Amino acid sequence: MCDDVVFMAKGARHPLQELTVESYIPNDIVLGPGGRYIAVVTGQNGSGKSVFLKMVGVMQFLAQVGSFVPATEATIGVVNKIFSRILSLETATLCQSAFSIDCNQLATMMNHGDAKSLLLIDEFGKGTCPSDGICLLTSALKHLKDQVVQFGGPRVVLTTHFLEIFREPTLSGVLGFQPADTAATEWPSKDDDSSSVITTYVMSSVAVEGKESDAVHRTSSLYELVPGISTSSNAIQCAIAAGMDNDTVKRAAQVLQLSRNRCHIEVPVTCPSPKTHAKLDAFYTLTELFMAEETWKTCPLDKVTELLRMARSIDGIIQ
Repeated sequence: MCDDVVFMAKGARHPLQELTVESYIPNDIVLGPGGRYIAVVTGQNGSGKSVFLKMVGVMQFLAQVGSFVPATEATIGVVNKIFSRILSLETATLCQSAFSIDCNQLATMMNHGDAKSLLLIDEFGKGTCPSDGICLLTSALKHLKDQVVQFGGPRVVLTTHFLEIFREPTLSGVLGFQPADTAATEWPSKDDDSSSVITTYVMSSVAVEGKESDAVHRTSSLYELVPGISTSSNAIQCAIAAGMDNDTVKRAAQVLQLSRNRCHIEVPVTCPSPKTHAKLDAFYTLTELFMAEETWKTCPLDKVTELLRMARSIDGIIQ
């Protein structure tokens, strides 16, 4: 522990997440003088961004209460406040939308944080339309960068799927991103100018072989933080893993590709698949059987049994 505005760790781990997996991939991080006060982390869905973000907060807390720090080596400066915008806990007692709660959390950080604070921001802006979210995130990052240049802090770790802030020259020019092109724990020069205040990292992944019929190119997360910027969030692969209908996912991938290439998107004229026909026939038969009885309260038991049997068979067709 020290009084400097610094968070430097090698081989850092999340002590709770580590207990839930067979093999945990440790990571390095530097937030400190000479730049790198703000780390922007990108990566595909499920690549470990949020776990990394929470790991930084847990390590800061453990260090300040005098506990062990889950890292092979660490130099951590004392903070007076830890702010997080990670979870939007909605409740009926608050007349606020999820995005309103997110904005309140970020506003609290910006209004009450100072040079000795640690800010953890997970995917701010995702609760509204993309253009609004991107603009708000860009403005927030610019404000935090100005705070760092003027006061020498705070330290910030931020994750995002808004890759447009790196692709649009106007946005990236305002923020002045600096790829972390050296080892993550190599101490930066104190002579670095403010353009290196915001550094970019990506949770790495690698392409894996798949079937020719796959809707997207499959990748596997390596859970390792490296310098750079993600090229895709790979949401289509996440939808496949969640069990979404294959035809729906394929169409989504097709529309995404056409949109990226700025091509005309035509409405496909297709006939229902045999599986879809089977579903429709089963639902029609079940509806006919149900409507055939005037009241099910007094109908024979064998009718009820037949209705339940058919309903169970439809469950099998849907699966």
